[in-house]
Amino acid sequence: MAERTIVTNISGPSHPEPNRISVTHTSLALSEIATGDRRLEGERYLLGGYALRRQVKSVPCATLLELADVWQPGRLKGITVSSEHGVPYFTATQVFDIRPNTRKWLAPSHVNNIEKLYVEPGWILVTRSGTVGDAIISYAPHVGVIISDDLLRVQVRNPAHLGYTYGFLRSQFARSMVLSDKYGSIVKHLEPEHLQELPVPLVGDDVYEPLTERVKTVYTLRDEAFHITVGAEAMYAAELGVEIARSPQEAGFSVPALALFERTVVSRILWKSR
Repeated sequence: MAERTIVTNISGPSHPEPNRISVTHTSLALSEIATGDRRLEGERYLLGGYALRRQVKSVPCATLLELADVWQPGRLKGITVSSEHGVPYFTATQVFDIRPNTRKWLAPSHVNNIEKLYVEPGWILVTRSGTVGDAIISYAPHVGVIISDDLLRVQVRNPAHLGYTYGFLRSQFARSMVLSDKYGSIVKHLEPEHLQELPVPLVGDDVYEPLTERVKTVYTLRDEAFHITVGAEAMYAAELGVEIARSPQEAGFSVPALALFERTVVSRILWKSR
């Protein structure tokens, strides 16, 4: 395949003399820009993540899609209600908390495809916006909770590969490759196809199995720590005879649409939402 040169970041004086222009460049196969998403900006090919991707592809590897199901649930739309009438909801950042605090409850009847927004223990969750590419394995605190659609779901097909896949996604190598695929000028988002195309080096069972066992041990201990913490909080509250509220509840409220045009009511709404 013929090689072409991608040129970017040309700098020099306003009236450059011959041989005085500094050019940052690299070379790549024409097929790299003739297929797929056809990225034409030179910056993408000059990032360290792109060079890592080429190195990984030079050794036995597979795409993440060949090893796991990678998908995103539909866009979440819901109505906030009180805890007595709703299902707990976690944002993407709350999922990474050691002891997540439920701050919002959503009315289940107003959430489309609500079953797709739950996760099962052992799934890998990857942030698709904000701090792109953070990964965590779902465990006890996430069960029975609506999880934000800002987290991509990765279901590893072979259970023995879970630890290695998780460790790879958390490595600086995978993060660099993932970040080189971000797009957009203001909000950076990671789409399922970006993660699906991520090349993953293949290793032997002597690596897969020990890593998976160690990761399972870590998350088993996390489960135990969570349940012990919840139990301790319940005992503490029972001994004191009080109900402990871990975080303020963010409940919604409603007003007539006509009232939104009344200045005094608008002021009350703004004050109440503080």
